Amino acid sequence: MIPQDKIKHLIVGLILSVIFINIHIWGGFIFVTLVLAGKELIWDYAMDKGTPEWMDFVYGFVPAVLILITKLL
Repeated sequence: MIPQDKIKHLIVGLILSVIFINIHIWGGFIFVTLVLAGKELIWDYAMDKGTPEWMDFVYGFVPAVLILITKLL
């Protein structure tokens, strides 16, 4: 079973990806990647507002990669 926290990262990654990759494929992909990484590195790690986890980034990043692949096909 997937933890609730990871599902939230997956949903946010999906929503951001659908919006921004449809606006501009590569720019949207880079933007979503930076937002997801920034959340973990700045918000969670530097500001100590949460727990920085590599898998949180991965769960948000997977929808971005899948949407990018489908847009390029």
